[in-house]
Amino acid sequence: MTPTSILFGYGVLGLCLVLPSVASSYVMSTVMGMTPSEMTTVAVWCSLPWVTKPLWGAVSDHCAMCGYRRRPYVCLFSLLAAASLAATPYYAAAKTRGMMIFTLFCTSAALCVMDVALDGSLMVLVKGEKKGTKDEGKSQTHSWMARVAGGCMGSGWSGLVYEWGGIEWVCYICAAICLVLSVVALDIPDDTAAEQSSDRGLRTPSHTCAVTGALWAFVRHTKFVLLAAVIVGIVPEIGTAQFFYLLSADATPVSLSYIDLAGSCASFLSLCLYSLLKPSHRLSFFFGVLLNAVACTLGALLTSDSVPWLVPMACAEAVVGAVGSTLCLLPVITLL
Repeated sequence: MTPTSILFGYGVLGLCLVLPSVASSYVMSTVMGMTPSEMTTVAVWCSLPWVTKPLWGAVSDHCAMCGYRRRPYVCLFSLLAAASLAATPYYAAAKTRGMMIFTLFCTSAALCVMDVALDGSLMVLVKGEKKGTKDEGKSQTHSWMARVAGGCMGSGWSGLVYEWGGIEWVCYICAAICLVLSVVALDIPDDTAAEQSSDRGLRTPSHTCAVTGALWAFVRHTKFVLLAAVIVGIVPEIGTAQFFYLLSADATPVSLSYIDLAGSCASFLSLCLYSLLKPSHRLSFFFGVLLNAVACTLGALLTSDSVPWLVPMACAEAVVGAVGSTLCLLPVITLL
């Protein structure tokens, strides 16, 4: 049985990554008057911490806090995420644009480190699963389901909460949940620094050398996966353009949250089916790439006035893209 603490952690991560998205996008476009290129620049800044995830993983692996390598990081960065989320509404104005971007960046960075630490905690569970048994992969599947379920909740409530209480209540709810996680994280699975060093046979090298060696090993063993990630990364992102197109067509926050909800629910269902059917990695990756190409085609049709039903077509594009991304991601995670 996967511990409730780690399931709660992944659920909070999925919720806090999705719930503020509609509110922050609306504030940046309608209150601050940002252009699509400016909003894309903000998205790039907020994605920078996630690009450096291997660095944070190596740091948490080799730099223990209070004798542990996972729990302290989740506790500390949950508090930092709560603080930055609580501060965001105070800068949701045109004259304080820079400070709001900074708080969004801090929130993204804190959630990134939380994600890395939770993944490390999950690996502690994976080590105890016997290969070839029914328990193999169970904790990973349950954790991803919890994360996607949190994303579904965030998608379903984002527009409604924003229309009811504005960006203030959206951020305050996420901040309160992060505070709860900072306490729950004290119970997540972890191994002590001494146990991990013993398992790996480490000779207590310097932290700098250990982190550098871990990063080099990661690059050496995953070079083709990294190449695929670079190729995917340089493909133009259509989400911001689609948001402004729907906004110009008088789409409401609730309708936009329904689009996100459709994608999140599709991710959850595809994750369940993947766990049940267990397709081959190549087959899953092939259909994932194919469905992502179909999603891009649907997005192009949507934004070129080729279809009269904007929100239903946007929901269809979100569903196809979410299933495709899930089918691409799961084989890579399983292999790594």
